[in-house]
Amino acid sequence: MSAPEGSRRTHTGMVSAGLLGAGLVAAIVLMALGPGSWYGPVFVMGIAALLVWWFSSASDRGRERELRELGEQIDRIAPDEGAPARDASPTLTSVLRRLGDLERRTTAGLGSRDAALRDLRGLIDAVDVPVIGADAGGVVESVNRAGAEMLGRERGDIVGRLLEDLLVQPELAALVARARGGARARGRVRSVTDEGVRYYDVTVEPVARAGEGGAMAPAGVVLTLLDVTQLAAAVQLKTDFAANASHELRTPIAAIKGAADTMQAAQDDPVMTARLRTMIVQHVGRLEELVDDLLDLSRLEAAEGRPEAEPVAMSELAGRLDGLFTGACAERRVRLTYDLDPALERMVIDATLLELILRNLVDNALKFAREGTEVRLIGRASDVERAHDAADAGAPAEDAPELGARFRVVDEGQGIPLADQQRIFERFYQVDTSRDGGARRRGTGLGLAIVKHALRRLGGRISVESVWQQGTTMTFEIPRCVRMGDPESGG
Repeated sequence: MSAPEGSRRTHTGMVSAGLLGAGLVAAIVLMALGPGSWYGPVFVMGIAALLVWWFSSASDRGRERELRELGEQIDRIAPDEGAPARDASPTLTSVLRRLGDLERRTTAGLGSRDAALRDLRGLIDAVDVPVIGADAGGVVESVNRAGAEMLGRERGDIVGRLLEDLLVQPELAALVARARGGARARGRVRSVTDEGVRYYDVTVEPVARAGEGGAMAPAGVVLTLLDVTQLAAAVQLKTDFAANASHELRTPIAAIKGAADTMQAAQDDPVMTARLRTMIVQHVGRLEELVDDLLDLSRLEAAEGRPEAEPVAMSELAGRLDGLFTGACAERRVRLTYDLDPALERMVIDATLLELILRNLVDNALKFAREGTEVRLIGRASDVERAHDAADAGAPAEDAPELGARFRVVDEGQGIPLADQQRIFERFYQVDTSRDGGARRRGTGLGLAIVKHALRRLGGRISVESVWQQGTTMTFEIPRCVRMGDPESGG
């Protein structure tokens, strides 16, 4: 309602009230003069009453119109489809009630939106894959926990910086540039970190928003980086394994084929025939050894679950090793000696894996020990912790032994050069035998790899100490494999 209209209605109300008051006074005076004098005052009072009614109804109609307009505006802002139709004559109470409903609905909507945003951020943050969001200018707007860990920075030091300052690989910059053009970009990126070389499968998704006229305009990019370092290493390992195995198999096969072809031409030469026959036997033995090692390694890599534990007396296992290496010891004039803790008679372990470990380590020591020396197998019961990279075999059984075992295989041989000591546990890796001319000592290159895998199955670890031209000590530990002695027996 405008100010002039309000003033006019106020003036009209004052006039009506004055007329009504004058009429009442006149009526009282005329009543004292006589009954016939009532008509004039009654007429005046009627006119005044009409004016009062008109003023009141006009004010009500104005308030009604204003309330109706306010209600229509509220409906346009937030229509309430579930509410019943409003009265044609809304009251101030009803309008205030709708205003309160509108406030509550708006507050609830904002709260729901904030909660949804928090849930979304929490969900992205829980993803164990780096996720980075940047605007159209390449400025980082958001990063999840994994992304911050990958970059090695705090989130506050990442948000607001340019992607090019954080991710400097040219391949990654090319993927981001392609995504900014509106197309999804994918590729593998190599990154050098403090922990070594890492490989990531990167996906860069363009993000668009509706601009003027409804047209979609580029608003930025979202990067996801999946760490595939282990997968890449496994693929490379498989490739190298196939190449090395083919090479190792090809050598004895070629020697056997050549000797067999030569024997046909040298049938009348007994000396040559005997030499070729010996060569064939040697290389057949090498093939057999290589195939056995390949099968052992394959079984270890395919094995799952907890190894089969059974009581094992170390003295019995030492006896089997003696029988196995009697010929090699005689040929090399090397003594195999034992220094074993009596507590090792109470071992509870996978006997096949333990024998596989000891057989490969003793065989390796005998190959490189100098003639006339000795190879010592030393074993002690000890407190041993489970290796951090051991195969996951679950929690130990309630009745599992508490003590572990520590073994050392010591030789007095040529030793291992320091540069080779970190690689000797790789498959097919062999120290250069030309250093001592010991071609006959050549193995398959799989023995120490088999030892490492077998120990991983048992939760153990192995280390090497070697001095060039003095000898080598291989030390391995196995946790929870020796039972405590019986106090009553004094064991």
